[in-house]
Amino acid sequence: MTLPVTAEVTKRFADTNGKLAAFCKFTIADSFVVHNVQVLRRNDGSLRVAMPPQRKPDGSVVQDAEGYWREVCHPVNAETRAAIVEAVLSAVEADNDQPV
Repeated sequence: MTLPVTAEVTKRFADTNGKLAAFCKFTIADSFVVHNVQVLRRNDGSLRVAMPPQRKPDGSVVQDAEGYWREVCHPVNAETRAAIVEAVLSAVEADNDQPV
């Protein structure tokens, strides 16, 4: 069972050539909110959703042994991840109609 997920763009970036497209937040079942979710542009122009990374006291991102960012939180199954990604990307698409 997937709980309802809603999302909102908190900051959008007008530079379509940059890697960072937007910051968002999402809420699960009106009970749990995650801030600082990044929407990143891939080289092919498609968008991907990245959970907020852990940061060191100096502000740099914590990485694992393979160089991947360590996420502060993340979904534990594919169904929940798909619901989050769909909600976030829908919010970004809807927000693209708004002025920056």
